[in-house]
Amino acid sequence: MKNTTACNPRGGNYDINKFNISIHQILFLMPVAFVEHRPHAASEHAPTSHYVVIVTGSQAGPNFPTQSAAKAYACRQGYRPVHVARQRHLQDRRQPAHWRADPC
Repeated sequence: MKNTTACNPRGGNYDINKFNISIHQILFLMPVAFVEHRPHAASEHAPTSHYVVIVTGSQAGPNFPTQSAAKAYACRQGYRPVHVARQRHLQDRRQPAHWRADPC
């Protein structure tokens, strides 16, 4: 028998047959978050003053002093997956190589 449940980040499970959608569709309905350095910099040696969580192109939540704090906030808010910038100066959201997905 095929598994027809998907995890609900707010507790419990979704019965996929009830909604007539696939697990793939459920996973892509959840918002994706990016943890970015601020301010933006062209150099990898420029200092970071804080980190922000970006969801659908705009900042979600306050500024964070550490990357870990920003990532934890995004996970607590239910964003999946949370992408964290690999390098300070490479933050193009359209380039998968610039990001590492954090499993929360």
